Amino acid sequence: MCPSSARIAFSAESFNIRGIGTAETSGDEARIIVNVDGAKKFYEQYRMGSFFSDPELYKQVEVLRGPASSTLYGSGALGGVINFTTKDASDFITEGHTGAARLKTQYSSNGDGTLLSGIVAQRVNESFDVLAAGNWRRSEEFDLANGGTLSGSDFDAVSGLIKGTALWRE
Repeated sequence: MCPSSARIAFSAESFNIRGIGTAETSGDEARIIVNVDGAKKFYEQYRMGSFFSDPELYKQVEVLRGPASSTLYGSGALGGVINFTTKDASDFITEGHTGAARLKTQYSSNGDGTLLSGIVAQRVNESFDVLAAGNWRRSEEFDLANGGTLSGSDFDAVSGLIKGTALWRE
């Protein structure tokens, strides 16, 4: 889920929990722990936000505030912990079906921006399913009310997820 271009400042996120963290740099790395499906997410680009990902891939976000989170997640959680949970194939497959597909497009007139998103979910058997998702977002610089453009607001980003889920049953 990494950007394909270094010009992606507009779609990166930084976190701030009760005043700890910042929107200016990725300095929140040492103070806020970010996990995706239980694995620690490391920071990808200095001074452009610290989290590059597509929100369409998540079904749940949990925020634990304060240093007490260090008890559960180890040192470094002075500000807290943010746990992201990605979607599973079962989140897209309706009852009575074994697969699903979704294609989504979007257009934004300010900045001439586009989004193309595709998801394929397949239940292989009673115990295993697989999900593949891909997103491509792009935009030119945004137009300002005074007739100028917002410098640095253009971006081009690709993100994706391939996830399998296995269930063991008695």
